[in-house]
Amino acid sequence: MKVLLRKVKWNKGETENKTQYDYTRVYIEVPVYERQEKEFGVDVLELEYGSEADHVKLAHLRGKLPCMVDVDFIPARSE
Repeated sequence: MKVLLRKVKWNKGETENKTQYDYTRVYIEVPVYERQEKEFGVDVLELEYGSEADHVKLAHLRGKLPCMVDVDFIPARSE
């Protein structure tokens, strides 16, 4: 799917209660479901891209955002 990539964010570390975190996330624009009754337009979707080290795979995009990219993702819900 062709989407507009808005932002790339990465971080690695530990919270005060010793919970580890290690991520790279991308933020893309997606259209709001066209049959939605109470909203319309575009939304920004946050996607997990990988570990903090994976951000180097996107380093060539620095200074070029927003830009169109091809993205495949699987929607998931956390409970």
